[in-house]
Amino acid sequence: MEEEKYLKKIEEMEQFAKENYVPIIKKDSSKYIKNVLVQIFNRKIKEKLDKKQFEESVIDIDFNILELGTAIAYSSIIFTKEILNLKDKFERENELKLNLNIKYLTCEKDSERYNLAIENINYFSKENGFNNLNFKNIIYPYNLDAEKFIENIKKGKIKVETNKNELYGSLSKFDLIFIDANKSAYLKYFLETKEIIQESGIILFDNILFNGWVFGDYNEKKHRTIVNNLRNFINYLDNNNIEYKILYEADGILQINGEILQFK
Repeated sequence: MEEEKYLKKIEEMEQFAKENYVPIIKKDSSKYIKNVLVQIFNRKIKEKLDKKQFEESVIDIDFNILELGTAIAYSSIIFTKEILNLKDKFERENELKLNLNIKYLTCEKDSERYNLAIENINYFSKENGFNNLNFKNIIYPYNLDAEKFIENIKKGKIKVETNKNELYGSLSKFDLIFIDANKSAYLKYFLETKEIIQESGIILFDNILFNGWVFGDYNEKKHRTIVNNLRNFINYLDNNNIEYKILYEADGILQINGEILQFK
């Protein structure tokens, strides 16, 4: 029943986005990012098991995500749900309990979309029949533009709370950074966020192909600045020997692994 309500809400968000021209992540891109989440999750579990860093059959895992571009919280919700699904699957298949502490920080500069995001996140509560989903204590949206948001994180001004309602403090390193904000500023976002990704973490940039124009011969006036800035971002990576890979399905995702940034 809870799963049916979840899926119904997701369908409603998708329909709203379509009718109101709100950009949300495409299905192929979503599938790719979910696979990335599986990789990160499995790595974290393996690290704990290898080091036997748990007692009384309980494993403690921190999973920190930073997202630039909340919109209506569609991606925040489906990716958090994916991590919770991984937790449930792990506990079913193993005689171990997983204490999973997810902190999903996300920003949206548009006040109207930010307020809709808050409503969508708060919908998943015990009051609405969700006993296993309580996104309010996991997803933390901020009504800030991406540059200010990153600046505040690096200065320790962004605070979140634990499930015990105690100040968790500022988060300085992230396992996943998902960037889906102003496309013209992707290079700037990269230069700022490469300092706060875990060595074992991953940075993802959505819509890197921008309708296929970035690697095409597009030079129209309307989107020329965005296309040129995305090209400049990729050229910067190439010129500085920063390894990356691109998913060419949907509108493209560019992936950079944290481990290759340690000496850049």
